[in-house]
Amino acid sequence: MAALLELAGERGSELESVLYRLGDDAAALHLFRVAKEPVPTIALTIHSAIPIARGLGSSAAAIVAGLTLANHWMRERFSTEELFREAIRLEGHPDNVAAALYGGLTLSLPLHEGSVRALPLPMPRALAITLAVPAIHVSTAKARALLPRSIPLHEAAANTARAMALGYVLSSGRFELLAEALRDVYHVPYRARLIPGFDGVVEAGRRAGAYGVTISGSGPTLLAFHPPGLGTSCTRVRPRRAGAWRRPPCRRRPRADPRGRRSRAPCPLPERASLAP
Repeated sequence: MAALLELAGERGSELESVLYRLGDDAAALHLFRVAKEPVPTIALTIHSAIPIARGLGSSAAAIVAGLTLANHWMRERFSTEELFREAIRLEGHPDNVAAALYGGLTLSLPLHEGSVRALPLPMPRALAITLAVPAIHVSTAKARALLPRSIPLHEAAANTARAMALGYVLSSGRFELLAEALRDVYHVPYRARLIPGFDGVVEAGRRAGAYGVTISGSGPTLLAFHPPGLGTSCTRVRPRRAGAWRRPPCRRRPRADPRGRRSRAPCPLPERASLAP
């Protein structure tokens, strides 16, 4: 795919990852190949506010953007479910692409025949989110390499119960149980090693009134759940032992977008398309 690119949003060096996902070896070209269609030459203006390599799903968002771009060009030939399947194939797992594609809070349920179903979950209005995004980067591959190959059965069983409790907490509003439901043994203790001052930041967040604080994705971003009125307090959190957090992190208070991916412009006319072989 040949493209004229104009960048806006995050720093240009970080947007290179997004452009790669939209470029010659990535999602948009992949969908044209699946459809056995010629690849157009396009001009793109890209706006991205997602920090790269921070555990915030930037690669999944770029994949979904590329698939949406190609599908829009082909006049919505593929259904959302078919785009989900191709996004999983490109990303390697369903969790982030499900949220980017469908919007809101999603649960990815693997089915016995090998497919994945994205289940929408209600996002409680009485629960707000604050992200603490440090200046450091953590690659997903490096964070994944730290994970253990096996977990003792009793710990795995307890972790499963806490995951089920998380669904109960979100649906019932019993947010006083959120910290316990977020206590994880699969990845948090291992990926926390890559986040200097992790324990201090979690402690500071709880002191500020957060229900619970955990790692976003593979890190190093930390995710705090709190009452809506405490957003300002959480953004001012400073741990007692600041360490690598002496430099103020970027703090964001996002809202869950229930709409997911969408196309705003009309489909281009085929006779105006410049096609590359």
